[in-house]
Amino acid sequence: MGMTEKFSNAIEARKYLDSLQVQIKRISFNADIRQIWANVNTMVDELSTIEVRCRQKNNWNAADRYRAKMHENCNLIEKYILMLTLMEPEGN
Repeated sequence: MGMTEKFSNAIEARKYLDSLQVQIKRISFNADIRQIWANVNTMVDELSTIEVRCRQKNNWNAADRYRAKMHENCNLIEKYILMLTLMEPEGN
């Protein structure tokens, strides 16, 4: 797994997204970020399906492409978490 990759399969992706959700729940301004998270979370099931097909064909290109798309979305979520955390009022 490369340095920028947060997960290498659907099982790891599920754990990673769970950890993002914990961070999101700590933020008060989060309606949009929750929706983005929910969208990426549904991608985990699709990744799992794609991985099964790739395993059958012994060709992982489709899974690699889909996982890259998920990583892009996760990077966006992480940036939002950071930005929103910095915007939190003092004392929260």
